[in-house]
Amino acid sequence: MIIFSIFCQQACGATLGVVPFISRRAYGVVSGLVGAGGNVGAVVTQTIFFQGSKTSPDMTKQDGLIWMGVMIMGITFLICFIHFPMWGSMFFPANPDVSEEDYYLGEWNANEVAQGLHTPSLRFAMESKSNRGSQRGVKAKAEAAAANDAEVKPAAAQ
Repeated sequence: MIIFSIFCQQACGATLGVVPFISRRAYGVVSGLVGAGGNVGAVVTQTIFFQGSKTSPDMTKQDGLIWMGVMIMGITFLICFIHFPMWGSMFFPANPDVSEEDYYLGEWNANEVAQGLHTPSLRFAMESKSNRGSQRGVKAKAEAAAANDAEVKPAAAQ
């Protein structure tokens, strides 16, 4: 049960960890929906897998826990398919034509931008962009190493 609980907490963390990246403008709404969805999910799970409902009259507590675990793994697997255009997903690469600024500022119209209401989203986008530099850093190092190798080979040939 302890191991199951650890994995269950990790599944919850994976779900809640995505929330800030969905929409900076509607952060409170998205957080509320995810939190409420968790509570509704708990009620539905209790109703389906444990005694007290028409769907589970013959299910023991052990069977209920097993099937609840299967359901949790299945629902958590859906997180693999979340795709952000500027970062990509587990299975698909990022779109190089989309930046964090494009994604987060697309929620604001021109009038709101003129009033400066977009600045918290812009700051978040810039911070997100600065934290993802590892792939660009690896690519830049590889390009620098290739350029260095190209300079060394002609000098060695002389």
